[in-house]
Amino acid sequence: MSPRPHATTPSAPFGALLAALGLALGLAGACGKSAFECSDDPSCKNGDLAGVCEPEGYCSFPDTVCPSGRRFGEHADDGLADKCVADDDSGDTNATQPTGPGVDAYGPCLDATDCEIAGSACVTNGTNRMCAPPCTTSATPSPECPATVDGDTEHVGCLYTDMAMTTLRCFAICDAETSCPDGMLCAEPVCSWMTP
Repeated sequence: MSPRPHATTPSAPFGALLAALGLALGLAGACGKSAFECSDDPSCKNGDLAGVCEPEGYCSFPDTVCPSGRRFGEHADDGLADKCVADDDSGDTNATQPTGPGVDAYGPCLDATDCEIAGSACVTNGTNRMCAPPCTTSATPSPECPATVDGDTEHVGCLYTDMAMTTLRCFAICDAETSCPDGMLCAEPVCSWMTP
């Protein structure tokens, strides 16, 4: 008797496993980010945040970091996702810093590379991000901290950024009697960028 030839098709249980795996992989590929084309402003929503349907056919949402004040949503296509909407004057969609008042050592940021002072961190208050230069001694005001855009050094402070009191950063500071640089609001004890 000759040896039995090897089967060329998978056994039923193994074949079912391969089919299920193929289906799962196919579905996983279909669940990735896909472009969303809008037709009007009401179709542009990100939770409670209302957006704008841009002429390119994709939604943008408010973003104080962009010169135009708007950033394309994550579901924009054509290489526009998460980029600033072109400022009407510059046409630049890659800008990360605004050019108006308040842009200084404490300006808005997406990450630390947007900050003009070396060693700065891009910190968040849970809603907005801002640059926070490094400092070493807790003080208000702090001679270590750079002046705000209007040259004010009396209202800058070196404050702890964590409950463990291990990390110090410079901030523009405020209270009921001290105002913040243009474009910022007082969220005592620090100035914060307005919610987009």
